[in-house]
Amino acid sequence: MGGSSSLPDGLARPAVRVSFDHRESGPVVTHCSETVRSVLGYDPDRLVGRPLDDFLAVDDRTESAVTGVSVALRAADGSRVPVAAGVDVSEGTSTVTFVPVDPQCGRTTTGRRGRRERRLERERRKLELVLSKTKTGIAEWNLRTGEIAWDRTLRDLLGATPGTVEEFLRFVHPADRNRVQRAIEAMLSTGDPAGPEYRLVGADGQITWVSTRGVVLCEDGEPTTLLATLTEVTAQKRQEHEAVLATERTRLFTENVEEYAFVRVDEAGTVLTWNAGAKRLFGYEAETAVGLSTDELFGPADDGDGDAVRRRHRADAGSYTGWLTRADGSRFYADVQYVPTVDGLDDARQFTVLVHDLTDQFQERRRTERFLEESVDVVSVIGPDGRFEYLSGSVASVLGYDPADLTGRNAFDLVHPADQFTAMREFFASVENPDHQASAEFRFRDPAGEWRVLDVRGRNLLDDDAVGGMLVYARDVTDEKRHARRFEAIFNQTYQLTGVLDPDGTWVEINERALGFGDFDRDAVVGTPVWETPWWDHDRACRERLREAVGRAAEGELLRYETEVLGRDGLSTLDFSLKPVYDENGAVMLLVLEGRDVTTQRRQRQHAAVLQRVLRHNIRNDLGKLRGYVGLLADTDTPDTRERAVGVVEAVLDKWESMTARVGEMQRILREQAQYDRTVDARSLVADVTAAANEAYPDAVVEATLPTSVTASVPPAVASALTELVDNAVAADDCGTSRVGLCLSRARPGWVDVRVTDGGPGMPRSEADVLVHGEETPLNHGQGLGLWLVRSIVAQAGGWVSVDVTDAGTAVTLHLPDGSTGPFRNGSVPDATPPSDPESLDGVDRSNNAGT
Repeated sequence: MGGSSSLPDGLARPAVRVSFDHRESGPVVTHCSETVRSVLGYDPDRLVGRPLDDFLAVDDRTESAVTGVSVALRAADGSRVPVAAGVDVSEGTSTVTFVPVDPQCGRTTTGRRGRRERRLERERRKLELVLSKTKTGIAEWNLRTGEIAWDRTLRDLLGATPGTVEEFLRFVHPADRNRVQRAIEAMLSTGDPAGPEYRLVGADGQITWVSTRGVVLCEDGEPTTLLATLTEVTAQKRQEHEAVLATERTRLFTENVEEYAFVRVDEAGTVLTWNAGAKRLFGYEAETAVGLSTDELFGPADDGDGDAVRRRHRADAGSYTGWLTRADGSRFYADVQYVPTVDGLDDARQFTVLVHDLTDQFQERRRTERFLEESVDVVSVIGPDGRFEYLSGSVASVLGYDPADLTGRNAFDLVHPADQFTAMREFFASVENPDHQASAEFRFRDPAGEWRVLDVRGRNLLDDDAVGGMLVYARDVTDEKRHARRFEAIFNQTYQLTGVLDPDGTWVEINERALGFGDFDRDAVVGTPVWETPWWDHDRACRERLREAVGRAAEGELLRYETEVLGRDGLSTLDFSLKPVYDENGAVMLLVLEGRDVTTQRRQRQHAAVLQRVLRHNIRNDLGKLRGYVGLLADTDTPDTRERAVGVVEAVLDKWESMTARVGEMQRILREQAQYDRTVDARSLVADVTAAANEAYPDAVVEATLPTSVTASVPPAVASALTELVDNAVAADDCGTSRVGLCLSRARPGWVDVRVTDGGPGMPRSEADVLVHGEETPLNHGQGLGLWLVRSIVAQAGGWVSVDVTDAGTAVTLHLPDGSTGPFRNGSVPDATPPSDPESLDGVDRSNNAGT
């Protein structure tokens, strides 16, 4: 072991030599002499690698201390063996030689005092050098002079150098002072080296725990010196305190927690302890369970799980999950944890067994697994690299794959090449941003090589310990997509305007015909109330009627009526219907909206009806007149009378000829407007009409306001409508100095207004009816066909007419779509809501009832 051991003379033999290395945790044994077997009862090989303080006895407990020249060792049978220690240090290896001594006196009385003292001093210095690395210091109390010598370790510990025992006791904690004083007295009187553990209060006020041992040196049988060691054990005391608390907490926990079984078994598998949780789980009382073997406790289950538990116990395995058997023969699914422990130096092996009943969780997990297996959705976990890590059993029934065939494969290898970019973009966007909810629809290849359309949703659960990946739900929507395409083909190929509404009137779907009719964007329409669609923005009354119709249809009523809507090309008339659709319980689940454009038919019907009423009215009156004058011709021979009668008859016939020509001209104008879809510059058209009127009526003043900022195009037939309005305004002014104004303006994008004003007495209601509504009531006939022609030209162009009558005269406005842009191409529609005055005609302001 290097070096020679040097001991005080007279110490007993045989000696025990122990070599050790200095490590951070303290001295560790590297070699023991064979005499440790006879002196202490240990196998020398079993001590190698253990801390030196494992067999140093301090107050009958194993403590970390090398306690000085005289110490006590703990024998294998637990007894204490007082020894004297000598230390050799050679080439970095330390060796301590322990020699058993008589506890009543540390040495024999033979030998020369000088040589003994010099050797003791050398040994003290060597020991002090070694112990300086173990937080142990040496104090030497001269019993004759009362002086105490302290080594550097203790001086640093105290922060002072007390010279006497009295001074030293002042550094002892007041609560420990009397006990320390009694221990010193007992050490001097009996020679017992064991000292107490107590607290020192340093000069800086810091409290430190120390453990003390001492040996009394005698000369001629008289004690002369007390040689003591003080080892700092503050860390050990804290550890002891924590260990006691932890032990108490564990005891309280294991004794009172019923959710878990805590069982301690020895190496042979015999039960040593049994808590309330074990009683609840296994059904055994503690008196019955303690002493049972694990073979009996984990009795063989039908599937051999009990044997598996026992095999793991013997192999020191950490855990097992499986079925266990209760005392009554019933089974429960449990998680079993084995924690092996070793008891001190004798390597007594025990196991703490923790058993947790997982039956409910197991059944819940199986229910979840069965649900996933039977689900129409495929649930999978995909790693951030795109590879399948888990697939639910439903993948077999939905896509035809065995889960094991896909596990580990890259999911994107099975995605259609045309869809891979979309699928990967959504997936990796969610990988990078956990808040992003991935959503995509793509084609996925099945085992037969067919492409299945999948609707896929995914969430980032990479940080979730239970998942640790991308949780992806996939539903096969191949059949739904096929049916949807068939429906869309039928839905969009119809010539009718068709849509589907929720019962509250919200658009669910709208066909392409309807979108094109209004020049709408589908996303801007779907999800909005049907009455807020721009179709009805021209007339609040039409909008409110539709809202009422939706409410009635939602209650199960079938509605059908004609209504005017504002389309891409202007106003049109629809044969409009709302049909309820019922679910299996008889409740209205959807409304089907249909509209058929009957603008042409309605105009033809109105044309025929107006002509019929006007002509019938005039012919009926004229026929009566003709009948009377023809009879007069037959009954009289008076030349004057006959001449007057003939004049009347000729006048009626001339009127009919003029009316026939007038009707023919109107039909020509409307026919040409319908056949030739062309437009002219609105400013030039109004200027031409103004010039022609000034030439036709030299006594009247006809003026035009044509802002250069207004550029628009309108049908050429509008000139005929304006000429008719100017003729009507001049004829209505009986003052002889007519002033007529024509103004071109743009009140809204995509539309142009032409306003004709006069200072006359005001347009009669019957004539305003013709302009606003396009037809006459049976009791309210117009004085001619001119105003009806105005209405027809404007309506056929896609616009409408409004009339304002005030004290200053009449203003007739033609609202026309701008042929160069179209009303909806600029994203807005006109607001021509009728006035709310109940006394006013729709579209006619009659604030003073002039002309009625």
